[in-house]
Amino acid sequence: MLKKSIFTIILIISIPTILFSQQGQKIDLYLRDGSVISGTVIEIVPNESIKIQREDGTIFFFNKKDVLKIVNKSVKPVKRSNRQNQLEKKKSSYRGTILGLGFASYSYTTSWYFYSYGEYYPNKYPWHEFSRQQLFIFYESPYIFHFGPIYNHIKAELNYGISGGTEEDWLSEYGGELISESGTTFATAIGLKIVYNIKSSPVIPFISLALQYTVLGSNGDGVGNNIDGKPTYDYEYGWTEGIIGATLAVGVDIRLGRFFIMPEYRRLLGGSNWTNWAPRDSDVEESDGPSYSAFSLSLGIGL
Repeated sequence: MLKKSIFTIILIISIPTILFSQQGQKIDLYLRDGSVISGTVIEIVPNESIKIQREDGTIFFFNKKDVLKIVNKSVKPVKRSNRQNQLEKKKSSYRGTILGLGFASYSYTTSWYFYSYGEYYPNKYPWHEFSRQQLFIFYESPYIFHFGPIYNHIKAELNYGISGGTEEDWLSEYGGELISESGTTFATAIGLKIVYNIKSSPVIPFISLALQYTVLGSNGDGVGNNIDGKPTYDYEYGWTEGIIGATLAVGVDIRLGRFFIMPEYRRLLGGSNWTNWAPRDSDVEESDGPSYSAFSLSLGIGL
């Protein structure tokens, strides 16, 4: 009984306050017949009626059933600071700068032919296959321009190989012999990343086009028995090869708050390769050009 009495007293005190707070406000009154009346509230009875006065002094009275909606014009919009505007732009632009690191598994192929003592070796087109595991760090810029939900970012990478070996695929009688059990890899890439920003979705698909330069070192250790000690091929002393070309990548950014998980598949579209490998001091030249593909998984954090 006491609780009910207290509630009744609070309600009686609150009603005049609510009514008073609404009086004197400038509003736009949208009626169900399609007309709009602008003016100042003189009196309002909740769930029953409203009385407003226009600037020319005309007073209008409307029942609740005739009113579609009321728009309060007295509330002024809050002026945003430059910092708030930048934060809002950053939020609406899919994301800002991202820094991160990742792991990639690459499969490279280079192809050659060579002359020795002025004679061409027919049907001897050396193919070298590199299997390399690489760590990389990357940077992604805030968007530089966009068309609707499609945003464009600059992405740069630095890769370093941590393991992997090299095999030959041209001495068919040996069936793909190991020509180096380990080696070093260094790569750098820069390009354009194009994302499709699906609002309210944590999964953002993307494609990217980049120019990538890779240096592949093979130390010649662990050369297969059929090749070891044969100077004709000159693998056991180690050598270096390089690849430069345009790459295409597809993947998704999985957004988890400030963090991003980015699985990706990458493939070389076209390019060229060089080498200092010179069996029997031959002039080795490029044949069909290089190729490679890679799967990577990276983790980034938005700044």
